[in-house]
Amino acid sequence: MKNRVIYFSMTRYEGKDLLLLKFERDSYIEELLLTTNVASWNKMYNSWSVIYNLENLKLIQNTLGDIAHLDISEAEKTLLKRYPRNITLRNSLCRKRHIGLPGKSKQSTSSNQSMCTKIKANSFNSPETGKIHENKAHGHFDLNTNRMKKNDSLKLSVIEQEIAEFEAYMKQKRYSASTVNSYLSSVRQFFNYFGRPSVEVKNSDISDFISRIIEKGYSGSFQNQVVSGIKLFFSRIHNQDIIAGLIERPRRGHKLPNVLSKTEIKKILAAPRNLKHRSMLSLIYACGLRRSELLNLKPADIDSNRGLLIIRQAKGNRDRIVPLPGKILENLREYYLAYRPATWLFEGLPGNRQYSATSLAKVLKNAVTKAGINKPVSLHWLRHSYATHLLEQGTDLRIIQELLGHKSSKTTEIYTHVSTQSLQQIKSPIEDIDI
Repeated sequence: MKNRVIYFSMTRYEGKDLLLLKFERDSYIEELLLTTNVASWNKMYNSWSVIYNLENLKLIQNTLGDIAHLDISEAEKTLLKRYPRNITLRNSLCRKRHIGLPGKSKQSTSSNQSMCTKIKANSFNSPETGKIHENKAHGHFDLNTNRMKKNDSLKLSVIEQEIAEFEAYMKQKRYSASTVNSYLSSVRQFFNYFGRPSVEVKNSDISDFISRIIEKGYSGSFQNQVVSGIKLFFSRIHNQDIIAGLIERPRRGHKLPNVLSKTEIKKILAAPRNLKHRSMLSLIYACGLRRSELLNLKPADIDSNRGLLIIRQAKGNRDRIVPLPGKILENLREYYLAYRPATWLFEGLPGNRQYSATSLAKVLKNAVTKAGINKPVSLHWLRHSYATHLLEQGTDLRIIQELLGHKSSKTTEIYTHVSTQSLQQIKSPIEDIDI
């Protein structure tokens, strides 16, 4: 399943309609955008932007549609306000692009509209934004092909007001930006599928929506995210706790964390020749960091006098401190003198931009390949290995919970199932049988 999400919004800049692309720092996506020759970095909006027309929109969709979820709900909302007479939003996109273009005859306009009809069912489809609307004639689901009735614009505006209120509530409660975006996306998907005001929603409607997600083969974690967003919306905006309480969550799977041996860890950390790459991977393992925690570190978060690393506003908006090993501190001093980071501890190019998550994953992948380890190692494996190795050397489970920043001790207890400290002392009965 695609794990990248690109959010599209729309603005007016120097007399032109611009699509702004918002996504987590990803050098691979940026390289693809450069190859289109229609996307550029806009310093004013601190975002990649594309001049809004049919050709550019189709080009971006064809370039990025296979590797990322393309969420255009915000852009569609702006278009609906700007062109309220259009019955079908996707048709309004097509008509807007062709009317008034020089050299276009009525025949070519008709041809373009025909092309739009073909494109609109496929444009910006993704597992998160383009799957839940049912075309009963073909058995296909596409949230973006939602056709509104003539009087539905008023209903949509009421729903958008409620969604805006929901967004304000989450921001006031200090939900993380990723959680806010995920929940808003889930709620918008539901109402695009449901197509009626929220006061008319019944539990059966939500159950039907969840069933569509399951039928399309999406993961239990994605289903759980959708359930969380819808539950919070109805309980806080409409105080409909009865509906929220009847929405069932998927049964949780119980997967063991993936753990590397100390020998494997040593090979991976020794593999990179680049000082920055080696420092990043070493710090993740040495302190049990999440990927986002490493990328959000700043030079001031290193307390060299006390030998501590301060992790600020991590998962759940919680701060914590972890001990910083002496050899890692020396390594970081060497790194700092060589790179002189200004804003972030680990910065990418150009300028003082935060190092991207995709680039960090590539650093690990290259190190694993060079180390000759044939396992699908991810960055989180280093964190799992840190916790398990602490447990095997006798560290109390409660301390490990604090070091990892786990809210519940049950989350930390899973490492007891992969620790080999006690398992290696068990003697199998086959040892006493001569075979």
